[in-house]
Amino acid sequence: SQDYNTHIRGGGYDLRSDYWNKHGHFVDDVRYDLKGQYSTELYTQRMVDLISDKKVTGKPLLHLHGISERTCPSHGSTAYKDQYSTHIKDGQEQTFAAMVSAMDEGIGNITKALEAA
Repeated sequence: SQDYNTHIRGGGYDLRSDYWNKHGHFVDDVRYDLKGQYSTELYTQRMVDLISDKKVTGKPLLHLHGISERTCPSHGSTAYKDQYSTHIKDGQEQTFAAMVSAMDEGIGNITKALEAA
């Protein structure tokens, strides 16, 4: 499975942005510009953007947002890990807490976007 920070999978970089462009052509871009950004935050922001676009266009939206956090492999965001470093001493527990926090914040952001739409 892919590392949530480096986006390396099977020895190669694998973070893509797939979409249909305005000319009806399928585009499969490898997004090297996003290397080092935490996957859950990227996917959440993309979902919030889709919801906002739906509000502007008025078109229906059906989208499944699969939360990428899971217990293995453990790749927590450094920003979230840092907030637990003073009171959780075990590194694996810090990582797990960071993953749950990223997931919780992402769900909250999506919920706010849906409420605003």
